[in-house]
Amino acid sequence: MHTRISNVVWAGLLVLAGCGGGGGGGSSATSSPPDTTPDTFALSQQTDIELSQSAISNDVVIAGITASAAVSITGGEYSIEGAAFTSAAGTVANGQKIRVRVTSSSQFSTAVSAVLTVGGVSGTFTVTTVAADTTPNAFGFARSVNAVRDTWIVSSTVTISGMNTAAPVSIEGGEYSIDGGAFTSVAGSISSAQTLAVRTRASTNYSRISRTRVTVGTVSENFEVTSELPNYIPDAVVYDDQDIVYLLDNAHSYIFRWSIGEARYLDAYVLAASASSPTTMAYSGDHGRLYLGYGNGAIRFLDVTAADPVDAPFAQVSGNVMGLASVGRFVLAQDDAGAWGTHYILDRNGVATDQKDWNYYSRQYAWDGSSSRVYFFRDSFSPNDLLYETIDQSTGKITSQGETPYHGAYSIQPPIRVSANGSHVLLGSGDIYNRTDLAWAGSLGSQVTDARWFADSSIVALISASSNQTVLRRLGANRTVLEQRTFNGQPLRVMGTDARMAVLIRTTQSVEFHTYVPSDDSDGDGVANTQDAFPLDAAASVDTDRDGYPDAWNAGMTGSDSTTGLALDAYPQDAACYLPGHGDGVNCDYSATLPNYVPDRIVAAGDTVYLLSSANRRVYRWSIASGAYLNPYVVGIDQGFSTLAPTTMAHSPDHQRLYLGYGSGAIHYIDLAASSAAEKSFGTTGMGL
Repeated sequence: MHTRISNVVWAGLLVLAGCGGGGGGGSSATSSPPDTTPDTFALSQQTDIELSQSAISNDVVIAGITASAAVSITGGEYSIEGAAFTSAAGTVANGQKIRVRVTSSSQFSTAVSAVLTVGGVSGTFTVTTVAADTTPNAFGFARSVNAVRDTWIVSSTVTISGMNTAAPVSIEGGEYSIDGGAFTSVAGSISSAQTLAVRTRASTNYSRISRTRVTVGTVSENFEVTSELPNYIPDAVVYDDQDIVYLLDNAHSYIFRWSIGEARYLDAYVLAASASSPTTMAYSGDHGRLYLGYGNGAIRFLDVTAADPVDAPFAQVSGNVMGLASVGRFVLAQDDAGAWGTHYILDRNGVATDQKDWNYYSRQYAWDGSSSRVYFFRDSFSPNDLLYETIDQSTGKITSQGETPYHGAYSIQPPIRVSANGSHVLLGSGDIYNRTDLAWAGSLGSQVTDARWFADSSIVALISASSNQTVLRRLGANRTVLEQRTFNGQPLRVMGTDARMAVLIRTTQSVEFHTYVPSDDSDGDGVANTQDAFPLDAAASVDTDRDGYPDAWNAGMTGSDSTTGLALDAYPQDAACYLPGHGDGVNCDYSATLPNYVPDRIVAAGDTVYLLSSANRRVYRWSIASGAYLNPYVVGIDQGFSTLAPTTMAHSPDHQRLYLGYGSGAIHYIDLAASSAAEKSFGTTGMGL
């Protein structure tokens, strides 16, 4: 029964299929409706767009439709396949690219959106403008110095940049001008590409800094003006052992201040009106004060830690204050009262903790904290000498005293400079003394106007040279010259740290500061000064015969690179010859360059006569047998930048040596039996030869 019914059903279905659903003969498949709904798409968002600018989205590819789809947009325009942008409704086919364009807002930090609709599917393109930027790029004004007092000083002009809208501008302590307009102190506004200048009025005082501070947006800059200095020669110079040099100028009643680190004058201190001028000045780092001594016995001070120091009373002594010195936690004052003179030890309150009569005036004092000694001279008596007193740092008492064992045998002259570790004392004579017993320990070989010890016991010294010049010479711990520089003018002081110093030079009417930074290769040629025959000329560095003419040029250099007019040596092994015409091109004619000279010493040894010429730093040699000059010996202690000439000479037949004596006390020799005439060290005496 079930089988028969099934057969009937299947037979009916087959009849219907064969009839085609009642239609005539055609396709037997049913058609799908068109699909105009695309896949979702995304338009990227854009930020930091400039104001009122066109912004174009990324391309999106329309996909998932089987027929053209309707396109519409609000708030912007669209483009299909790079065609012109339009806001009118249209259609897009499957696989085509479409992009959107909007105009950004005219306001900062504001979003504008366009909504693109394709076949009922929408995507939003949002554009946000940049934030307002009223912070300009960095700008600044060069400092103005030596400005005429009580006059308006105008800065350089700067162009403001880096902002996208006008920024507020304001000023303190001066006036500003925009694009060359009138100067004003009233707040205003400025835009990028506009120029800005400021001005401030120079102080009515000497060496005083005036500042005006201008603010553009959130950036502030100062314009500094330092008023002029008078022509002055300081009556006293002291250094705070940190950065500042103080210079007393009685003629104008000022204490000028120089910063070594900034290489400029700072605000000067104006001295209070007084019937007399200070006779001396000292700085106490422990007290943070400058002390001033007067002819009426008054001692006053300025607290240099105060914002605007003024001098105030400190102490009163009986006589004329002739000397002041910082001695650790105390101050030493010397006056001309009592027997010969008196040393007073004063605490920070001006109370005398000790005093000692039968004492001496000294042009200079030097404190050594490591031994609690103050060194000084006996300038008012003959013979002069180097002395010291020990100051107990707990009680302020003078507990001991001493002096050198020589009592006039050596030259005594300022300055007094104690080494960094206190082990040695250098005087202006160039002599060095041991701390232990003040015994003579050596000499620099020349007098010095001032000097400073390095921590490693090397020394920088100022030497007065001819033609109104100052020679700065840096000597190693073994007293080899490491560096030398020359300045126009007379030396006064050298102060600072091992890394950076100030050199104070006296000119005709005033003083000048020069910055000195030590260097072991002054000409920068890669050869240390001590190994460089020409340490101030990068063109050459080797001079085998020591005649002042280089053997060859340094790599990459020629004669045109020489800054000192060097010429190559045609006979680099012969000290007597250097030009081609001084011989036959191979052999030197030793008489060709013989100067007119008068020998300082003459000694004979066998066939050879030796003639010392200190002025030429030569020992000329004459052969009795040949009746002709031989190649001379170049002598002298090579100090890198200069050569110290011998002052005397002797011959030892037993030693077969020539001995050379120097004003520094050094004794050298030349071994006459050796193939080389090299000068060698022999010994040192306590006095110059």
